[in-house]
Amino acid sequence: MRTVIRKDVFETNKSDVHRIIIGKETDTREFKITENAVKNLITTYADHYLMCEELENEIDEDDLYDDADYSHHSACCATAEDWMRAIEIHPESNFVIDIINKERERR
Repeated sequence: MRTVIRKDVFETNKSDVHRIIIGKETDTREFKITENAVKNLITTYADHYLMCEELENEIDEDDLYDDADYSHHSACCATAEDWMRAIEIHPESNFVIDIINKERERR
């Protein structure tokens, strides 16, 4: 059996829904992700990313990885990056960078 990974986008009355189908040909699981959920994912990623930047500027590099706050925010970034890649959004895309910059200006 080969693994099937397919992404469909279809429009509903409320918003766009990204449907990601991952699984074996005989055992398919579906994940439906709304546009709002994707926006929340990227906005949350931007918040954690900026916190990591702030902590990197405040804490010595030797102490950085022992800092609980930095570990928390960097782990949240890594998780969000994994989810974004799963739905085919690159964390360094212009769209994501724009949201990070808007969040930076808002602070």
